[in-house]
Amino acid sequence: MEILKDKLSDDSLKDEVGQLLSEVEKLNSLTLSLLKLANLNSGKTELNINKFRLDETLLDVIRLIRKEAEKKNTVFRLSVNEPVTMEGDENQIKCALMNIIDNAVKYSLPKTSIDIDISVVNDTCIITVEDRGHGISSKDIKNIFNRFFRSNETKSIVQGNGLGLAITKDILRLHQGNINIESKEGLGTKVIITLPISVNLT
Repeated sequence: MEILKDKLSDDSLKDEVGQLLSEVEKLNSLTLSLLKLANLNSGKTELNINKFRLDETLLDVIRLIRKEAEKKNTVFRLSVNEPVTMEGDENQIKCALMNIIDNAVKYSLPKTSIDIDISVVNDTCIITVEDRGHGISSKDIKNIFNRFFRSNETKSIVQGNGLGLAITKDILRLHQGNINIESKEGLGTKVIITLPISVNLT
């Protein structure tokens, strides 16, 4: 009986430690997101502008997120007609793409696909990311770039802090880029990102 009690006590302790570590990770993620957002909005963020292959950066992001997609049997369908080279801060752009594609994986339905297309039109890079997931209601879509905003429907689906899209929009703004989101409930979401090939910081 004492051995059983000790076993139960050990299991209970492990559960408590696991929950504490999970909360610490959430707080750490929130802190890092807030710091990044503060820096982006302070005007003190200095972009490290270099030429880089945007299509290769996109592939790096997909590799990093692939394991999470595989857990849901979600597959990526990537369309790149030609190498895409642009000027910008590669690390910042990678962060923005990571937020968008991570969201696509989180909110997509199991056993579906995420279509990613990248092209260049008139010196502008166009990236589209389309999932087949829960979608966003018309009343919520106008608020999705607001800090800390999370719809009541999505709170029960995935964890998050509601800062990813705000950070993404600010990163794209610093690159003279833009982001537009189209969505229908129950059908999925399409994100359209536009970025100039050359960034003029003067």
